[in-house]
Amino acid sequence: MLRVESLHGNGITYVKLEGEADRAVPEHLLAEVIREPTVVLDLRGVARVADDGHDAWFAMMAAASAKMVRLLAIECSPAVVDRLNADPGFLGRGEIVSVRTALHCEHCDRATEATIPVDQPVTADDLWFSCAQCDGVLTPKADAATYFAFTHMVPVASLDADMASIVHLATHPGEAEEELGEPLGGDEPAETPEEATAAEAPAEPVTPQARADASASETPAAKPPAPEPARQEKKKGKEKPRAAAAP
Repeated sequence: MLRVESLHGNGITYVKLEGEADRAVPEHLLAEVIREPTVVLDLRGVARVADDGHDAWFAMMAAASAKMVRLLAIECSPAVVDRLNADPGFLGRGEIVSVRTALHCEHCDRATEATIPVDQPVTADDLWFSCAQCDGVLTPKADAATYFAFTHMVPVASLDADMASIVHLATHPGEAEEELGEPLGGDEPAETPEEATAAEAPAEPVTPQARADASASETPAAKPPAPEPARQEKKKGKEKPRAAAAP
């Protein structure tokens, strides 16, 4: 079952979906939390889209479309990417900002993920990371050409400053209450800032933008608890980057 949380401000609705999309997804699950016409949809937590949930998903998107002027999808999980490649209309008229890509280290058998922006063509260099656990090479689990094929079939975009700001506030609930006067709303109580930090810290590999700001003076990160993703990755052959800022 899908769970939904949302935050609103500056003409933007941020919505986070988590869980499994099956035939029990309510038609108005997404529409009922949209208050602003520009929607940033965080799909990192969608672990699976069941075959019997396909119709329910499209009914949900259709019900929400009347309330949206623009839809931008961020952090699309591998399950969502698979659906986009099978059906480019999976997110309706939505534009794709970034996706999660599964990586694997053949040396220590560590599994992790990285966030890859898709507003520009994805090159092999964008997918070249070294393992924070053993310094081995992390390689994509899926064939890159196949995995990113959807970028030739659906519109891609990047977030503007206002959109990026509300994503940051949504992932830092304490700041959201100060700035907007409302907590992140959903089916369950919002996490405290301490809980959010504890929950998200192990699952944030570095992104290509952070690697571009590499700093040779960076202190190496402590060894992460396997098999959880580490906060630091570096591109093979480059200097070690500074830690990626928490979203």
